Amino acid sequence: MSNRDEVMDIRKRAIERAIHYMHLHIYESLSLFDIADVSAYSPFHFSRVFKKILGVSPLYYFSTLKFQKAKELLLKTDLTIQDICLDIGHQSLGTFTTAFTRRVGLSPSSFRSSFMQLEENLQLIWDIQTDKKDIIKDSDTVISGIISGTKSFQKGIILIGLFSKVVPEGIPKYLKLMSQPGKFQFTGIKPGIYYLKAIVITENLTPMNIYLPQDLLGAKIEKPIIINKAFPRRERIEMILKERKNTDRTVLVSLPLLIQRYLKEKIRAI
Repeated sequence: MSNRDEVMDIRKRAIERAIHYMHLHIYESLSLFDIADVSAYSPFHFSRVFKKILGVSPLYYFSTLKFQKAKELLLKTDLTIQDICLDIGHQSLGTFTTAFTRRVGLSPSSFRSSFMQLEENLQLIWDIQTDKKDIIKDSDTVISGIISGTKSFQKGIILIGLFSKVVPEGIPKYLKLMSQPGKFQFTGIKPGIYYLKAIVITENLTPMNIYLPQDLLGAKIEKPIIINKAFPRRERIEMILKERKNTDRTVLVSLPLLIQRYLKEKIRAI
């Protein structure tokens, strides 16, 4: 192992310790100093290393874990939204609701009530054939490539989204569903900065696994994709589906919501 690889390994282990600490203290209000102390780095150095590897600051990542915990409490307990809001450290119900809606895609109450609709929507997804081979279209602005599977890939759907943030949260700017690995293409892309993410939903997953995605197969492109007049096309992107790691970013966006949106567009096109 080279010195550079050794340094990177040390940094990743420090980040894993910090993330583990965040999970243990998910109901508390932690400062950057608290989290950095576990990593044995100074707050400034730790924040810089953390953001370089994960793309977001430690405190933003911690807030993501808190919203993920809120999703879990909404589905697995009868706690009121007010109680959940206070449990994860928010003092204002209005602020919590606004932030949750922005980052998950649904309000807390809608997220909780939508659980019963998922099974029906999944059945529709299996019945409606998703694109086995993406139709290549001519367009001025294009993001295209190929996504490869693994031996652990089973029958299911692959959700591919172009997000405006490095963390997959909120509604992606563009969304595509595929029934198997292969070529994909987004056309008519507006100028902007995008982060390409993919996640797999297989038939053997329970509704709870889909609502609270933790160990699903996924793929991502680390560097942002920039589309503008000078660079209107980004092609030959290669994505490989892999098992999720502890240091991967939490998927906050409601996957059932993305499925529902896809179905509406599909049915509208029939």
